[in-house]
Amino acid sequence: MADRDPTRVDANQRYASATQETVARIQARDLAVAGYVTFAGTLITIAASHAGYEWIAVGVGYIALAAALLSCHHDIIIGQLGLFQHKLCQGGDVANWFSSENFDATLKARHIRDYYFLFLIVVGEIIGLAISFGPMVGHNLPPRAWGQRIRIAIWTLSVISAVLSVAAIYYSYRERRKLHRHMQDHRILEPTVSQLSVGASASASAGPPDGDAGG
Repeated sequence: MADRDPTRVDANQRYASATQETVARIQARDLAVAGYVTFAGTLITIAASHAGYEWIAVGVGYIALAAALLSCHHDIIIGQLGLFQHKLCQGGDVANWFSSENFDATLKARHIRDYYFLFLIVVGEIIGLAISFGPMVGHNLPPRAWGQRIRIAIWTLSVISAVLSVAAIYYSYRERRKLHRHMQDHRILEPTVSQLSVGASASASAGPPDGDAGG
């Protein structure tokens, strides 16, 4: 029996390492969501309850974009790690969260998270931008004053950040759904060795179809 190559990492170790990385990414992704809720909630509370501080709610759009991009980053890596684990398990009779019996429930739970995060983002942005609109855009300064222009630019960029944060959530949703479908289609469509043998035997006995001879 040949000695095992010490530089080779077996599939079990790679699968376990991917699981550890997935757990860390899930925690980091949820921390981004919790951070958005904490900071956005704090800004909105201060802006709504203290006169003269309404302008700070403009930061909600920027916080939303940062949280959405971080969540999207971790989300896509989590999906890639799941695809990596799926490929490691090809040909093995093992139960995984991405197996056929768990696929629909997993994808549904995945989408629920997208929906509630999108809800938190949209509601926070609408409230923050509405509160900050008056002091940032409607301040009583000459129309061409640089201070007014800067405030309008900051508020406008916050609106753009809000739109981009929604786009980032949708992009993450689409990419994770594509990865889930890829794993499921792989399991359904990828033929086994026995299926290939049977198909090849049937093709050989039947001969080439009309019009395909001489390929």
